[in-house]
Amino acid sequence: MRYRKGHVAISDTRDVPVLLIVRNARAVTMSQLVDELFHAGLERNLRSTYWRVRRLVANGFMTTLRHSKTIGEPAYAITRAGLAALETRGHYLLALSSESKNILADVEVLHMIEINAIRIALMKAGILDDWKMELEIISENLVNRFNTRKDFDSIVTVRHNGRKLRFALEFEKTAKSAARYVEISQSILLDTSIDLVVYLAASQELLSLLAQEFRSIGNKVVFGLSNQFKTQLLETPMLSIGDHSEFRPFSEILTYLPEANDGVIASCIRAIS
Repeated sequence: MRYRKGHVAISDTRDVPVLLIVRNARAVTMSQLVDELFHAGLERNLRSTYWRVRRLVANGFMTTLRHSKTIGEPAYAITRAGLAALETRGHYLLALSSESKNILADVEVLHMIEINAIRIALMKAGILDDWKMELEIISENLVNRFNTRKDFDSIVTVRHNGRKLRFALEFEKTAKSAARYVEISQSILLDTSIDLVVYLAASQELLSLLAQEFRSIGNKVVFGLSNQFKTQLLETPMLSIGDHSEFRPFSEILTYLPEANDGVIASCIRAIS
C-alpha cells in the first residue's frame, strides 16, 4: 500500500486478498490470517503481513476487535470502508455490503473465530476440498429466495478415500431456546440439498443438549466436540441418534454419504481461491 496526496492506494494483488479473507471470515485472528495467506501462496513474509495489516487498520479498512485480549492475540474485522474498497473492485456479496445495517455483532466474534479455526485445521491436514462460508450461503439463498436451504455456518467438502464428501457444519457455542431448536430442526429436514449436518459443540453438556433437541431428525445430524474435531478431524468420535445413539468415528459416518456433485450447489459468488 502506498500513499498519495489525499488518498491511500490499495494493491489488488496484496491488499485485496487480505480484505477478502477478513470479510469472508467475519472475524479473524492474526495467526489465522497468516495461515490463510501462507496456504494460498499470497504472502510468506511475516514482517510484510504485519505491516500490511497495521496499514489497513490505520487507514480504516479493517478494525481491531476488543476481544483481542480475551483471545490472546490481535483479531480483526472489516469496516464499511474496507467493504467499499472491495466493491469498487467487483467483490460484492448480497449478504454483506458497505450499506449493510450491521457488519458484525459483538456476540458473533468468538463464534466466527472458532469456525475459522475448524476450517484451518482441515486445510492444514490437506483434506479440505471446498469450504463455502456463511456469507456465501446467505447470498445464494437470497438470490434463490424460494428455496428451502438453511443458512448453515458453512458447507464443507472433504477428500476421503478418493471421494469428495459434502456436509453442512454448525458450531454451537451457547444453548438456544427449545422453540428455536424446533425451528432449526424443521429447516434442516426441509433442506434437501444436504445429506448430513455436523453439529460441533463447545462442551459435553451442550453436545448432550443438542442430541436431545434434535432427536426427531435421526441420522441426518451427528454431534461432536469442536476441540476434538480440530485435532482428530475425520477420526473425531461423533454421536449419531438414529435407531440407537452411539459414538462412531466421523470417517465411518462419511462412508455412507453419496459423493459430492460439484454442480448441485455450485457457488454463484466465490471467495478467494
